Amino acid sequence: MAVFKAALGCMIVVYLGFQANFVSAGEAIRHSAGARAAVQKSSLIRRVESLPPSQALEYLTHIEILSDAQLLDQAIHQGFGHRRKQAVVHSLGALRQPINQILADGSVVSRGKLFYVVGKVIATFDEEAVTPLLECYRRGDAITRANVVRVCGDISGDPRIRRLLVEALEDRDFYEDTASEANASGDPMRVCDLAYNQIVLHYQVRSVPRMLGRYHRLKTRDRYIGMLKAMMAS
Repeated sequence: MAVFKAALGCMIVVYLGFQANFVSAGEAIRHSAGARAAVQKSSLIRRVESLPPSQALEYLTHIEILSDAQLLDQAIHQGFGHRRKQAVVHSLGALRQPINQILADGSVVSRGKLFYVVGKVIATFDEEAVTPLLECYRRGDAITRANVVRVCGDISGDPRIRRLLVEALEDRDFYEDTASEANASGDPMRVCDLAYNQIVLHYQVRSVPRMLGRYHRLKTRDRYIGMLKAMMAS
């Protein structure tokens, strides 16, 4: 019996030792993976810092950056923190192009990811961005004005942006939108329709439809926009 107990004790010691080694190995693997991820993120951020502003904006649209909100925030702060005005100027320049554009060869250029990044840059450097953003709206064509409205969401807390969006409810110019809309039924979208969508979303307006689209007739859109204007004025 004593021999059995001694053998059992040895087995337990061996098992516990094996388990401890297994846990240590797992921790080492996790630490190594975390270290590699940190190095990769640091490399991506340094790449943003090294690129000219316009190229840096495009680089931020890579999926490994866009899919990590914290990394995107760090990349914007570190990549543009020393050149904020340049970042704002190039961001606003991007808004002069349609979000989707059909080229002569039939291919489509989509700028949805770029505009998402632009919105984040403007929100990050809002002190430098809001005034030129407002000027960009007032001087821009319908495409530019629609894109300005499109990227205002992250700074909707600024009273100047609120006034801009309410003002845009009067803007009935049609703008170029997605390539899919070009073949869709219904009337094209207007700047005021997009402003409606932004206001309802970011100010959490109730008692009106959450979104206007081409599936709404113009008269229907105008009725809901009128309701929203009255609510925003109260």
